[in-house]
Amino acid sequence: MAKKRKSYDDDDGRVIAKMNVEGMPWYSPRHTQTLSEQEQEGEEEVKKPEYYIEDELTPDETKWVMFGAMRAGCLFGVIMACVVTVAGVVAFLVLGGRFW
Repeated sequence: MAKKRKSYDDDDGRVIAKMNVEGMPWYSPRHTQTLSEQEQEGEEEVKKPEYYIEDELTPDETKWVMFGAMRAGCLFGVIMACVVTVAGVVAFLVLGGRFW
């Protein structure tokens, strides 16, 4: 008895990503051709969402993004240094001032 395929309401049958990738166990070089003419004709223009921004960041915006990332990294580093310092002081006090 053959398995019955699931059907989804939102499935229109288009291929989102071809999974025939070189190096995978199921790779078959004969199936790597581009879309056929029939598939290309049937393909619709995908409408981009309103919030999609095609422009790249300006140099000033790039500078501020990099500055924010560096600031977040430094904040994390300072917090971790404080945690390690407090742990060291607690260990020093628990051991009675001796480490060996």
